[in-house]
Amino acid sequence: MNTSQTLVVPATSGGLHQAEEGLDEFSAAHGLTRNDTWPFHVAIDEILSNIVKYGHPEEGDEGQVQISLRLEAESLEMVILDDAAAFNPLEAER
Repeated sequence: MNTSQTLVVPATSGGLHQAEEGLDEFSAAHGLTRNDTWPFHVAIDEILSNIVKYGHPEEGDEGQVQISLRLEAESLEMVILDDAAAFNPLEAER
């Protein structure tokens, strides 16, 4: 089995919920359980929360987040891309 789906959501708290719902729908369509996907839910929550809080901190500064899901054999891959400014934690002030 080899299948994929791409979700595009706004970089907002509402977009975070859309992304989680999209993962649930993808999982259900392919017979994955919540046990199978809980690490992906944690990753979506952490990554999108940071994108919303730090990548688009100004009121009205809403970007987009693209989440690609790919199921191949017994492996689920998720790639998250956003349009916020690049951030290098090694260059940030303490």
